[in-house]
Amino acid sequence: VAVVRPGTEIEWVNEDVFTFFKGEFSGVHDVVTSEAPEHFSSPLLGHAERFTTVLTKPGTYEYFCTPHPYMEGRIIVKE
Repeated sequence: VAVVRPGTEIEWVNEDVFTFFKGEFSGVHDVVTSEAPEHFSSPLLGHAERFTTVLTKPGTYEYFCTPHPYMEGRIIVKE
């Protein structure tokens, strides 16, 4: 869980060491909100690619990776 102030820029970086493994997109990830005051979604990110967004509305942002739904996180935005 990360707690940040409104207006904070958040960046995700895919640090997997590979994009493809045995013909699968195992190392490709994204971030998509499941519950949030304002929604965001990234494109699929390969090795070393980045996605950045600015969270302006207070509240709890639940997100996950669509290729790997067990990968999930939470950001709390508050003053």
